[in-house]
Amino acid sequence: MMPQKAAVARDKPLLAQSEHKAELIRADGVTDVHVLTEATESNGVQLIKTV
Repeated sequence: MMPQKAAVARDKPLLAQSEHKAELIRADGVTDVHVLTEATESNGVQLIKTV
């Protein structure tokens, strides 16, 4: 069974964990997708990707 997709505005910014995941999100019509890197900053908040 496939998980249900949540309703998210397609023009809101989203962070993906990898380029592959970002492409899947873009394929669903989301237009503002960014890939989380080792040090990503969003709205003045630094996000640090760990493994």
